[in-house]
Amino acid sequence: KRSNSLPPYFFKRRGVFVKQLESLLRHKIPDIKLTMFGSTVTGIVTKDSDVDISASGASIDSPRSQLEALVEIREWLRQNNIITVLINARVPILQFKRTKSFSFYVHAFDLCIGNEAAINNSKYIASIVKYDDRIKTLASVIKRWAKESKLLNSSKGFTSYALSLLTIFFCCSTQLVPWVKPHPRPKWPPKGPPNTKSISRLLFEFF
Repeated sequence: KRSNSLPPYFFKRRGVFVKQLESLLRHKIPDIKLTMFGSTVTGIVTKDSDVDISASGASIDSPRSQLEALVEIREWLRQNNIITVLINARVPILQFKRTKSFSFYVHAFDLCIGNEAAINNSKYIASIVKYDDRIKTLASVIKRWAKESKLLNSSKGFTSYALSLLTIFFCCSTQLVPWVKPHPRPKWPPKGPPNTKSISRLLFEFF
């Protein structure tokens, strides 16, 4: 299962949205490819989580800067009634704000350029999470705690990815998951001693 509470159509609908957005953008940039990463891929997701998207393609990867490519994408989306804001952070992103488009359902999304590291990191975490259902539950509870405590902030607190790595480290240290090196497609299941602790016990030990 990809989530402890969200139904399969939740993930399917997000995948359909990304394909529809990609199709729209290809009218402007024919070779663009959109790839999801982040919480939707790892499964540590809530129903109100944004869809994280990385755009790639020869015509946007070079020779222009990421900002120039995002400006072009932003203007094309605006012409199609999808309003975004350009955030010039360490990794520049387009952040969805609102839409008047009725051609397809538009999820809240963040779009960046060529973020292969984030794509591979998401695959890695997704592989770890699949090893034991307790990992996903534990990570989801910790993420919710950080959000409610206003600690889930990329500039002043934890990022979702950092929290996931902390959770994985804890799971390894308590032998819930054997120690593994980061890899987009690790071999499963790795060998290691079993851990039969309850979620409540694991959460108590984490804190």
